[in-house]
Amino acid sequence: MPTLPRPQSRRALWLLLLAVAGAAATLPADQRPTARVVVGCNWPPRARVALAAIDHAGWNSLLRTYVTADGLVDYAAWHKSPHDLQALRDYLVELSRADLLSPAPRAAQIAFWMNAYNALTIFGILREYPARSLAHHARAGAGYNLWRDLVLRVGRGEYSLGQIEHDRLRPLHDARIHFGIVCGSRGCPRLRNEAYTPGALNGQLNADGRRFLAQPANFNHDRQAGTLRFSPILQWYANDFGKTDAERLQAIAPFLPVDAVEQLRRTPEMPIHFGEYDWQLNDAATNAEPPPSSPEDLGAPPD
Repeated sequence: MPTLPRPQSRRALWLLLLAVAGAAATLPADQRPTARVVVGCNWPPRARVALAAIDHAGWNSLLRTYVTADGLVDYAAWHKSPHDLQALRDYLVELSRADLLSPAPRAAQIAFWMNAYNALTIFGILREYPARSLAHHARAGAGYNLWRDLVLRVGRGEYSLGQIEHDRLRPLHDARIHFGIVCGSRGCPRLRNEAYTPGALNGQLNADGRRFLAQPANFNHDRQAGTLRFSPILQWYANDFGKTDAERLQAIAPFLPVDAVEQLRRTPEMPIHFGEYDWQLNDAATNAEPPPSSPEDLGAPPD
C-alpha cells in the first residue's frame, strides 16, 4: 500500500502545482494547456469505407427531430435525451470510418465535410449546454476553444472544426459552403434540418444561399440611401466569392432579391457595408446572455 505524503510534503506539492498553474496562465494563448476533446474511432484499415459510402441517415433523423423550420436547434430537448446524444456520437464514429485516400466525387466530399462540420459543432455545444452563448468556449486565450480543440478522427487523421473548414472545405472551391456550415451562433447560417447528400447538394446549397440572404441581418438593401449591407461572413471570406467586388456581387447575385440585383446593374458602384455579427447561441429557446462585445475576442476569421 502506498504511503501518503506527510503534511509538509503535501503542502510543498500543492505549492508546486500552484506555481505550475500560474506559469501556464502567463504563457501565450497558443502555448497554454488545453482540454483537447477527440471524437470518433481509430478504425482498422479493413473496416474503413469509401467516403461516398458513409451513411448520413442517422444525422438526417436527428436534424429532423431537433432542428426547427427556421433552422434553430432545440438543444434543451436533445440534451435531455441520452438515446439521441448517443446517436449523435455514433454518427460521428461512423464518419470516422471514411477512407480519405479513396477517391471521391467533389459533391460527395462537400456533403461529407459539411455534415461533419455541423454535427461536430452540435456535439461540442451539447457537451457544454446550457451555456447561452459561445463566449466562454471560443474566446481567444480562454483555454478550450470550440473550433480548435474539438477534434474528429477521420481515417488516418484528426480534424478540428477550423481544419475541416479551412483545409477540407474551402479548397474544394464552392463559396456556397459559407451559407450552410453552422458555427452555433445566430449570426451564422441557420442549420438545415436535413443532411447534405451528393445528389441533392447543388439544390441544397442554392436554397441555403437564398435563405441566408433573405434574412435582414445578413442582407439589407436601403433603396432610399442606395446602399447595401451584408453579413460580415461575406467580408471574412470575400476572396472565396471572387477577387474583386464585381466578381463577388456576381457570385451572390443569384441569391439576392430581384430589385436589388437590378439596382446593382444600374449602379455597380453602390456602397457596400457590413453589419454586426450575432454571437448568441442558435438555440430555439430564448437567449438570455448578451453577445460578447467584440468578434475578435471569439477568434473571428481574419478579413
